[in-house]
Amino acid sequence: EPEEKIIVVASGVGNCSQYSEESSSESNGQFRIRGLLPYCTYDLEVKGSLDEKEHFERAAPAVVRLEHVIEDVEELKLVIFKPPQNTDVLLKIYTANPDHYRSLKVKVSRESAPSGLVHMTKIDTSNYKITPDNNPGILVQLPTISLDNKLYSVQLESTLSQYNKLKPPIEYFSANSSFKYVKLEFLMKATTTDQHIKQTSIWTLVFIFCGVIWIYNIEKILILFKQNFLKINVEPFINLKAKTPEKDFAADNNDIDQIVQSINATKRKVKP
Repeated sequence: EPEEKIIVVASGVGNCSQYSEESSSESNGQFRIRGLLPYCTYDLEVKGSLDEKEHFERAAPAVVRLEHVIEDVEELKLVIFKPPQNTDVLLKIYTANPDHYRSLKVKVSRESAPSGLVHMTKIDTSNYKITPDNNPGILVQLPTISLDNKLYSVQLESTLSQYNKLKPPIEYFSANSSFKYVKLEFLMKATTTDQHIKQTSIWTLVFIFCGVIWIYNIEKILILFKQNFLKINVEPFINLKAKTPEKDFAADNNDIDQIVQSINATKRKVKP
């Protein structure tokens, strides 16, 4: 773009070093230096600006040598480079689930200001064809920020109410250069309620599965249960009943023998 009020100086070289002429550019960027002496050599360079608020880093070329001037010199072009006044921010966003992109918003804030909100926008995915197999992320060009060496933050917000973020997806940068690249990864974690529901659902399925097996195999299970129960609890009683009569019979025989012996002894004493 044309720059006005830029000071251009032609300084004499060698035998003409005592001579110097200068001019300033007009609104169309053109300048005209008059009074150059014939056969003198001059160095043409940019010296500054009439506007003290305007600053530039350098000019290209830094110096233009005009050898032995004998006629008007035209079509000279000088380019000046001003220091950057803004910071361009390029943001890359990635989330493992492509459906989550549509729920995201980007929030840019100035940390040093009480109400530091600078910009907020919703992620536009209409120009992207993202699938689970092809998910490189999304690039977002944020509005320019003043190069003021202040601390800024870039944060993602989501409208997904059924999820909590594992950690706040936020990054900080200082606006101290003309370009900044920021990368944010949106990690999601299910809420405690959702996890409890999932665990409850799993246990419910387990109980239903066991119930179905019980219903379809109830006869076999009952037979097996009866067999094991009778084997463990009934046999001891059967054995006990089987042994008790033998002991009683043995006790009766002993009593009879004692009675017979007592009778025989009495008879022997009665005889003369």
